[in-house]
Amino acid sequence: MVKRLDLADFRAVRRVLEPNDFALGDDDESAPTDIIDEEAWHSIMTLPDDVAITTTSFQGSRIAVLHGITSAWTEVLPHTGIAASAMADVFDAFQASLFNQLHGFYKEAISAARTALETMTLATTCELASDSAAWEQWLGGQELRFTRLCDRLQALVPLTTFEPKARKFSASSIFGGEDGRGKNAWARSLYGRLSQYVHARGNTSNSELWDSNGPIYSARGFRLAYNSFLETHALCLILAKLAYPKTPLLGSAQLAMRADSLQLYLEDPHRRVCEFYVSELFNASPHNPATPPA
Repeated sequence: MVKRLDLADFRAVRRVLEPNDFALGDDDESAPTDIIDEEAWHSIMTLPDDVAITTTSFQGSRIAVLHGITSAWTEVLPHTGIAASAMADVFDAFQASLFNQLHGFYKEAISAARTALETMTLATTCELASDSAAWEQWLGGQELRFTRLCDRLQALVPLTTFEPKARKFSASSIFGGEDGRGKNAWARSLYGRLSQYVHARGNTSNSELWDSNGPIYSARGFRLAYNSFLETHALCLILAKLAYPKTPLLGSAQLAMRADSLQLYLEDPHRRVCEFYVSELFNASPHNPATPPA
């Protein structure tokens, strides 16, 4: 039996924007012309609304962390160029991942994280190689293999300097892994793990994560989506720094990249790779990359 949420709970009342709140909007406040019927609305919204309330009742601080990270991403966007276009798209992917996770669509949340990773990997390759043609081809619909991007990117400056150092530090690296040919590489490993959730099969479908039909709240599904988001963000931020060296480490991203935080969502050797790049690119120790925000 469904019930109304207590109106004393700020989550109980919906809010909408005024028409003039939109950049391209106007002051038109015409009455709605095609409102959905109440039964269809509740059929669509009741389950995901319930997951959103449950999630923010018991995982509220974690959702706030992801929101802070997503918000901080908008503060580091370049104004023009391939990196600017890509990072705007990555922001959209992070938003989609957070929204889907909040409402219990864990598979879709993880799939959105994969979109962020492949977009940022391609953009970094194109920026470092000064290859605008490849970016335009991708925008036009051409498919590019992620493994080939990794092969190409690890052969570009400054990765040719950083990746051998990363291997010495961590016995792995972002693209070349421990042997320089991909074994144990962080980016390849993460992409493979995220890709498992793109197709609904085996134990990576939503129904398996929910152990039911849904959407419903799943502690296992939430943990997988949450850790996937954090790990993808960490790698995308490093790639953004390589593509756009002025990229800073701001706000919640500072906390997410601290060594004690990395231990919560990254396993060795990928955690050590991340620590190496935080130190090299942001000129900060991952044990204290910056003063945490109050």
